[in-house]
Formats: sequence, structure tokens, C-alpha cells
Amino acid sequence: SADKGKYVVLFTSGNFIFFKHKNDKGIFCPKSILNSSRQVLKDDIYDLCCDNVTAKHRRDHPDMPEAAVLIATKAKFLKTPRVIQAIGTMKKISTDGEYGFIEYQDGKISITAFCTRITVKPSLEKGGMNKFFSTGCRVKFVAKEQPPSGMFNIEWRVITATDMKHDISETNVSDYATLIKYHYEKVTPAAAAPVVAAARPPSLLPAAAPPVRPAAMQPVGTPFDATPMAMSPPPGVTPSSSSSSVANGVSYAARAAQQLP
Repeated sequence: SADKGKYVVLFTSGNFIFFKHKNDKGIFCPKSILNSSRQVLKDDIYDLCCDNVTAKHRRDHPDMPEAAVLIATKAKFLKTPRVIQAIGTMKKISTDGEYGFIEYQDGKISITAFCTRITVKPSLEKGGMNKFFSTGCRVKFVAKEQPPSGMFNIEWRVITATDMKHDISETNVSDYATLIKYHYEKVTPAAAAPVVAAARPPSLLPAAAPPVRPAAMQPVGTPFDATPMAMSPPPGVTPSSSSSSVANGVSYAARAAQQLP
């Protein structure tokens, strides 16, 4: 085999699945080689064995996208990635402010999630992560599991990150397909803390009045739910199932290139 490893589903079409590879390229996988009848969903993780694409492969598969550089010969489903929403700590920010690493303790497991500037909400200008976050600060984030990849061997990639002054929308939390489509992009200002009137010092109270206890502090706001969540895709949902077939596969190639980081 020219290549083998764990890869993520980028989109599905009538007779094939297209997997994310690298350098704006992808892996063409005929559905006929799948060892399971389960429905394939975007972001599913598969173990693949691949060969280099040849002219014969393209003749045999006229719908193969131009962006395909490998063709899968064996494919085995591994898992649907977990998605977590939590509060972590900014461990490190790059000197140019383009990316950073968020650390979070998931029970006994320490998770490090890779965060890029474009995932920070509200949107920031170039270098903005340095202005928005600092090393050691608390960060609200949503991250998605993936096969280890890139120069940092990333296993968790941040979908959205914001500071403690904002809240991440949980509107789509129950729908995995919608979650992946909208990427938790809605961020709203956190609820302002209600003003608690200070108790008057004893020296200002009337002499005959009994001592006044300071008012008990009331809980402010709603604690952020940092419970890790395992996303189970709803049955019958295929995010890319609406794709239309196009001769020579040019539209698939364009779409694949747009979705690759």
C-alpha cells in the first residue's frame, strides 16, 4: 500500500466517500469496499489502506474528484469523534498570535486542544489571540476529537473558543450533524452579575438599632457546564447527502479543497 492510517470523512456521495488527507488533497473510497452497512457520517474516523491514484482508477471511477491522490483498498470504521464543551486553561500562544493550545483535565485524562485565531469568537484580527487571551487564563471552548495529525500530532481541534466574558451557544448541542455544520459559531456576552448592595458599617447605624448582619451573598449567574459530552449522531442524518453528482467530479474537488484546513 502507498499509505495507511486513520482518516476523517470529509463528505459522501452516491458511490464513494471522500476522506481528508493533506495539502488540499484527499482519498477516494468506493463504498463497495466497506466492511459494514452502517451509515457513513461526516467526521467519522476510519482506518484505511490506500494506493496511489492511476489513470486506470480514474477511468474505472469517472466520478472521482480531481483532488483525490489516493484510492482506498481497505476501509474499517473506528469511531465517531467525541465533542466536548468545557472551560480550560490557555497553555501557550504562538508569538504571532495565530494559534494556541488549551489544556483541560477530562477526569484522569489531560486533553490538549489546538486552537487557531479563526476559531476565536468574537472574530479577531491578525495577531488578535495575544490581545484576547494570555497564558494561564481561563477559556471557554468546544473541541472535536480527530486522528493525530499535523506537526503537533493534534488529537483535539477547537471548534470555537472565547473568554470568560462571553458564552458559547448551546442551541445545537443535541444535534451532531447541525453541530458540525454550524460549528458553535454563536457567541453571546455573558450575563452581567447583579449588583449586591453593601451592608452599612455599624458606625452609621442608629444607636438603638440591633446589630445588622451583612446580607448573605447570593449565587450569581449559572455555572458553566464543563461536563464532557459524547455526541451520538442522530439516525438517518448525512450532512453531505444533498450533494448532486457532477460529471468529472470538479465540484467535489473544489468543495474538498475549500473544507481542508
